Amino acid sequence: MTFSFKKIFLLVTALVLILGGLYGTYRVVAPASSTFHETNPLPDFKNDLSLFMDIGCALENGGSIICPNPSAITSSGCGNFHIPSSSLGGLNPAYPMIECWGWDYSSAENDSVRLTSCPSDPFYQYAISLGGYLSFIKNTNDFKTLFAPVETPEEAIGFAIALTGDYPLFDFTLPLDVKFSIDPSDFQLTYVEETKKGYEVLLFSDQGCGCHYLTLLTAKKYLVTSSGDVTLMDSYEIYHGADEGMICVD
Repeated sequence: MTFSFKKIFLLVTALVLILGGLYGTYRVVAPASSTFHETNPLPDFKNDLSLFMDIGCALENGGSIICPNPSAITSSGCGNFHIPSSSLGGLNPAYPMIECWGWDYSSAENDSVRLTSCPSDPFYQYAISLGGYLSFIKNTNDFKTLFAPVETPEEAIGFAIALTGDYPLFDFTLPLDVKFSIDPSDFQLTYVEETKKGYEVLLFSDQGCGCHYLTLLTAKKYLVTSSGDVTLMDSYEIYHGADEGMICVD
């Protein structure tokens, strides 16, 4: 029996699809042209937590931090604390910090570093160690005052993550038990591209506002300017749960 090249190609393609169905995943590899590739290229976040430990905070499993209340660190209205994303390691200077959030907007002091469209979202701040003294980053202006200008791709992705709460994907396996909204072969991993207006950054979110699927993945493209402004340029759904109904959150 003779096989043409076309037949061999079709047989190999069918085998790949069958094996993919058995394993239920579709692995994505970053294209060679990406600024960031499939391994995390960002500097490690050298986060010295000694000041927070001295206040009486304790590190829990999963990156959560428990802090005494009342105390200096809860004075801003925060009641929940967490180790921030390791992708903030590209910020300059790299101040030690922990992420904090709360839901009480009754005080005008409770500004938010992240401004989202979900009314039920908490406000987010950062408790930082400035020369060994506790301080708070309460809004975007505070954040830009400390960390702008944005001069490198690493700083750009740090700004985008800190001010939006979205996250990067450098190595990802797409599940097959979902309903895709795009062709899976068009899926892009996180990248940063320098443009005339600033840095274009691709991040992702698995959260939704209003009525949405419980399982979802959304790509979000941001522009980060040298002054530290972060603007959403484009947003599109990658996939959602194949057999799920919609849930609605006020």
